[in-house]
Amino acid sequence: MRYKATLRADASDNQFIDLLAGEDLPDTVTGDDTSNKMSGMVQNTMEYSTNGRTWTKYTGKLPNLAGNITIYVRMCAYDNTMPGEAESFVFTRKSYMIFWFWYR
Repeated sequence: MRYKATLRADASDNQFIDLLAGEDLPDTVTGDDTSNKMSGMVQNTMEYSTNGRTWTKYTGKLPNLAGNITIYVRMCAYDNTMPGEAESFVFTRKSYMIFWFWYR
């Protein structure tokens, strides 16, 4: 990285920044489609997304998982470490059939 020269200042010397690969999501993070719950997430070290583009730091609350939704979870970036690879968890809307019998 280097700052460009301007009328008032010379260009800076090159500065190198080592970026480290992001951490993997722990195996303890799981999604349960039956109960519409996630478990194993750690506050302020993980983030989630419902579209894979915009990310929200996990602070103990997730969006409503009842319905058809895919939630992506990854480890947050910190210091000079990039965010981890995202893993997806799919939740589906439950449909119930009610049968009504009438006997005479």
